[in-house]
Amino acid sequence: MFGIFAELIKSNLEIPQQIVKFLSLYLLMVLGLKGGFALSSAGFGGDVGSTVVIGLIMAVLVPLSGLFLLRKIMNPVYAADSRQRTLPRSPSR
Repeated sequence: MFGIFAELIKSNLEIPQQIVKFLSLYLLMVLGLKGGFALSSAGFGGDVGSTVVIGLIMAVLVPLSGLFLLRKIMNPVYAADSRQRTLPRSPSR
């Protein structure tokens, strides 16, 4: 709500970079600890094992599929460059 109000009145509201870093690290630690505690109380059974394996497979397949898709629509030299803002077309072969 406060962010919407600040935008409506054209406020120059800015969160310092140190606070942004702290909050993101804090949230990662809290979520990791909460998940770790839940996993330790539930045990490492079949459901948990299959979920972890599926998560690991997806963590590999999603970036690789994105890279191959970008290689199709972009110049292959720029396909893995995250700083590229536009989609330059590769010359027709």
